[in-house]
Amino acid sequence: MSGGTGLVIAASASNAATMPAHGILMQQLTAGADGDAAIIGQITGVDTSLFGPGDTIYVGPDGGYVNVKPTGSNLIQNLGIVKKVDASNGTGEIFGSGRSNDLPNIAEGNVWVGDVDGVPQAVATSSFVASDFPYSGSAQITGSLGVTGSISRSEGGFSGSVVDNITDTFTAVPEIDHIVTLTQAEYDGLGSVDANTLYIISGSTVTSEFPYTGSAVISGSLEVTGKVSGNVVSVTPASSTASFNLNDGSFFTSSLTDTQHLEFTNVSAGITAQVELTTAGTPVVDFGSNVLQPSGSEYSPSDAGGRDILTVTSLDGTNVFIVSANKFI
Repeated sequence: MSGGTGLVIAASASNAATMPAHGILMQQLTAGADGDAAIIGQITGVDTSLFGPGDTIYVGPDGGYVNVKPTGSNLIQNLGIVKKVDASNGTGEIFGSGRSNDLPNIAEGNVWVGDVDGVPQAVATSSFVASDFPYSGSAQITGSLGVTGSISRSEGGFSGSVVDNITDTFTAVPEIDHIVTLTQAEYDGLGSVDANTLYIISGSTVTSEFPYTGSAVISGSLEVTGKVSGNVVSVTPASSTASFNLNDGSFFTSSLTDTQHLEFTNVSAGITAQVELTTAGTPVVDFGSNVLQPSGSEYSPSDAGGRDILTVTSLDGTNVFIVSANKFI
């Protein structure tokens, strides 16, 4: 201070050494000249023609003031708002001199985190990557989670492998949310079971959760005590062709009227099926090219009113063998 007059320099948002601005000059000054500055209140007689009423005014990156918040590495200081728009007699309200009243801009890939003193610090988001697995506790994940390897689940002292988000496409079966592999003893120890969990018992016989509706693939041996039954699928011939989809079941019924073509689709290795044919008219039959019959014992349909049962099987998933053809009266 000299004679009550302070020495000042122009503030610039791009130069931290000149920030924050402590006052707003009331007039244009040349270097070394004296003048007045406002710290708070109203400023008049300035050019506000480039702004709009109510615009927020900031210290500009090149000095002066702008109505667009500076970006990048520039500092941010909100000086006030525009009240009147005029090229020479504009007015504004000053309420932000002498302090920075906004968080500064921050580099890409960083966030503000409060320190022990409550002061925001820029911290790289890459530092948030968790590395303290295994993790104990509860966590909520919004979005998808990719897992390489197995997921295990422990409950009541028992554990097993879990695969999530398995959806059963058969409408008669509840949606399967989990598949759990465990021993019979572990399964018995659960006490209660989840209707949407498929429990796979390893090393022992499954004795519960039946009857089961739908389709299942069993790898290994299956021991059954009692009977095994299946649905009987009725096939209606169309355009003199009866088509038996072996994915639909193992027991079929159809009619055989006059000349008719029989074919088998969705053939898989190791499948066996039985077909009952009720004859009418003058029954004559031929088969698809993948159907093979015993040489010299080809199937010849019964006369009208007969009931024939064909047993077919496939060992290679392509060819269908007619193992037997029995006629009943």
